[in-house]
Amino acid sequence: MDDTDKLIIKRLKEDSKLTNKEIGKFVHLSGQAVGLRISKLIEKGIIESYTVKENFKYTQFIRIFMNSNKFIDFENYINKFENVSSLYKTSGQACYLIITHFSQDELQHFLEEISRWARYTVESMIEDKTKKEL
Repeated sequence: MDDTDKLIIKRLKEDSKLTNKEIGKFVHLSGQAVGLRISKLIEKGIIESYTVKENFKYTQFIRIFMNSNKFIDFENYINKFENVSSLYKTSGQACYLIITHFSQDELQHFLEEISRWARYTVESMIEDKTKKEL
């Protein structure tokens, strides 16, 4: 992947609806050349899909410490919640890391529900400091 590919990816991250021709103006290539590069990036697995980035009002990081070994049942249960965006099995002290987007009332209800499965710690996001550029 060269600098031009990185610029193409940057533009797609900013607006995935841009045409190849519009991206081409930014990277000084024809629309066809951009399309070819995007196809190669897809083939290499660098671009997997075009997604919508949601701007969540609330984000929580919940570390789960299981009380039992009913991992599959727990995973199936957690995946039923629409406000759960990620469920990661982890190594270390915690068994799972869950990323959620609940309001305070919804979070309280969710925590009451999972307390029958596990102990937990909750960290709430204050500000996203992720660098947006590639």
